[in-house]
Amino acid sequence: MIFPASHNVFTSCSWPMDMGLGKTLQTLAWLAWLRENTRPGRETVGPSLVVCPKSVMHNRRVEAERFYPSLRVRLWRGESSLELSAARRTADLVIINNYAQLRLLSPAIAEHPMRIVTVKYGPAPHL
Repeated sequence: MIFPASHNVFTSCSWPMDMGLGKTLQTLAWLAWLRENTRPGRETVGPSLVVCPKSVMHNRRVEAERFYPSLRVRLWRGESSLELSAARRTADLVIINNYAQLRLLSPAIAEHPMRIVTVKYGPAPHL
């Protein structure tokens, strides 16, 4: 799921079991487009945020380094919410490794606007 941090809400959703469709690459391409098409002089909203299970966190970083090497990626490893300001200054993409950490950052994270927020669900259980 993708939610841009703006007054205009855009959502996108794809079935998590649809593997191999290039969802991560498409998201990175969109981030690159957003970064390249920000108007000069316009204040940037901040980094983008990916919330994903720990099992895919490092894969997201590796894919970002491979397909978008100039993107500054920061893996969030449970630091205090006081570190959010530093993360905004030093990263273009912040990856939080689980939903519990996101809850622990609340409400402080709401005070730090993000360009887009991407939520990666874990694998769906087999029925």
